[in-house]
Amino acid sequence: MNICHLPDNILEKIFSEIDYYEVPNLTLVCKRFNDVIGSSSQLMKNLVIFWKKNITKKADLKLLLSSNRKYQIISIKEVVGIEQNLQNVYTKYANSLTEVQFFDCSFKSSELSATLKILQENLREIGMCKVNFEIDSIMKPIGFKKLEDMNMMYFSSNGFCKIFNLFIDCKSLKSLRCEDDCEISF
Repeated sequence: MNICHLPDNILEKIFSEIDYYEVPNLTLVCKRFNDVIGSSSQLMKNLVIFWKKNITKKADLKLLLSSNRKYQIISIKEVVGIEQNLQNVYTKYANSLTEVQFFDCSFKSSELSATLKILQENLREIGMCKVNFEIDSIMKPIGFKKLEDMNMMYFSSNGFCKIFNLFIDCKSLKSLRCEDDCEISF
């Protein structure tokens, strides 16, 4: 039996076992896969934005900004700086996003503060792995209402201490995990 002949619910179950960042690639396999994934609210709840250093993908961003999907998770990979177009994506999905992840990125502290301020209302989890900061402003606390989990990996303790001010007033924070070079003392 050809996989394309399986019922939609079976295909959806199979696709749900695939890493979420690979699911968009499945939409390119054939029209049937694209239709099944496109009609599933569960499969396309995650949005991955992948940059190779400072390359701007304006066509992709334009498509994202015109989409009616309600993404819940956004993963940002290999981004250097947050441009206005990316800021517009955060603003568009601020009401539905509950988790944001940054991997191998470099930001100015003012860019990170501005981004997290846009997302503060519904954000429940923040993950950062190999994130570098250029401290260019005093980081004031952001009043996160629902933030419960923060995960930091390969993050210098100096950088962590400087951005911790953003989360100091967060009363909903239940879990703070740091791995590798990150040491915290209270």
